[in-house]
Amino acid sequence: TNQGWGAAYNAATNQIVISDGSAWLMFWDAESFEEVRRVRVHLAKKPIKHLNEIDMYKGDLLANVWFQDRILRIDLESGNVKEVYEFSGLWPKDDRPKEADCFNGIAVDHERD
Repeated sequence: TNQGWGAAYNAATNQIVISDGSAWLMFWDAESFEEVRRVRVHLAKKPIKHLNEIDMYKGDLLANVWFQDRILRIDLESGNVKEVYEFSGLWPKDDRPKEADCFNGIAVDHERD
């Protein structure tokens, strides 16, 4: 989509991981900002679109999916979704006002993870 929806720094590879709302993650060199590779995120071989906010977590990437109340744990090499964290029970859609869209955003406390 060529939009910048999320960015996370991977210190292990000195790369910036970028999400753009598609099923693709882009990996940029942190020094030159040149794209080094891409990986398609998938769950059971099905691409997962609308990847939004992202953050690193223990060598994997966490990503929320726009308009869904879940966070995905993604393997950075394969793009495979390793785990799905479901948060729909925190604030059920039937209890939300109409103007409330979706669960959005991620923050990881890297000192205590």
